[in-house]
Amino acid sequence: MRAFLILACDGRECDNFKFCSGVKNIILDLEKVFPQDKYIYLIKYLDSVVKIFDSKCFITGVITNALYKFYEIGVIDDSVYKNISDFIKIHARCGLILYVQPKD
Repeated sequence: MRAFLILACDGRECDNFKFCSGVKNIILDLEKVFPQDKYIYLIKYLDSVVKIFDSKCFITGVITNALYKFYEIGVIDDSVYKNISDFIKIHARCGLILYVQPKD
């Protein structure tokens, strides 16, 4: 699949004070997931559990569980997972978003 998995936040503002204007990060290039069995498992998981092909996922618990699952099956490495964990700590109050973005 020629697409990226994106982790983003909506941004956060309170009483006209901006904490974050919104951020998005590519966390996985779906086209580069190998071997084939990991790719098939990942796509089925994204479709059946996260339901990411129907719409963006905004449910923090589903997002954090999915990201751990990606780490657990080995499609993201330690350094990427650490960055994701830090991102979640910083931006959880902004509203997390996980979605698929087709490549140009």
